[in-house]
Formats: sequence, structure tokens, C-alpha cells
Amino acid sequence: MRTTSLFLLLLLSLLALSCGEQEIIGVPPETYTLQQNYPNPFTDNTRIIYGVPAVGEGNPAPWIRLVVYDRFLQQQATLVNDPAHPAKTDTVLWNGRGVNGALVKPGLYYIELQRVLTSGILTVGDSPDNISVLLRITALKK
Repeated sequence: MRTTSLFLLLLLSLLALSCGEQEIIGVPPETYTLQQNYPNPFTDNTRIIYGVPAVGEGNPAPWIRLVVYDRFLQQQATLVNDPAHPAKTDTVLWNGRGVNGALVKPGLYYIELQRVLTSGILTVGDSPDNISVLLRITALKK
């Protein structure tokens, strides 16, 4: 019973975070952006730059995820998981490690910028409310 209560409290707090006003840092991009990683291909680390636009006054801040998939579209790493992402351009450094902490194998990978609906459904498509940006990256043997 206590575990269920704690889970519900955590879930409600996450939903409350995603309903807050969006903070604006610097000059945000006009649309969701995901730039090609650098260096690409990479051996040790690679830098990924992405941007989240301002959603407008009175609208909740978007829940943003930046995820790495292998060529079979199996999730390898979650680089960003922010339920109330500010409007800004940001940089993430990926060290080439997967969800298990081990270095990923050399090969093709994909990075995806996702906007998550508060209902827990990932939005994919081309309407203004649905965003998903996907890029290919290459990991080389160390």
C-alpha cells in the first residue's frame, strides 16, 4: 500500500512539473532542432546540439527526451529526460555508453529528439503538436 502511494505521489509530481510555465534561456530557436553530432564518426565522445522553442505564455513547458537507438531501433541511451524543459539551445556530450554502462559496439546509431505528451504517449508525426527528429550517427572502434 505504501509503495503504491509513493508511486502515485511521484507520478503526480512529474505531471505537475510538466504543467508549469516554461523558462526561457537566451534566444530559443523558432522550432525544435537537432543538429548533426560532432565529431561524426566518433570514437570517445560526441557532442549533440538540440533546441527547444518557446511554447507561448500560459502553455506548459514541454517534456523533452533525447534518445540513442541502435540500427535495430533498440534504445541504447537516454541523454535527456526533462519533464519541464526550458526554451533554449542546449548541448549534450555522449560518451558512447549504453543503458548498461558499457561502451556501445562500433556501428550506426540514431539520435532522436522527442516531445512527450503528459499522457505518456510519445508524439511522432508532422503536426505542430507532434515532434520527433531523427539523425544517423556512427560509432567507431576505440
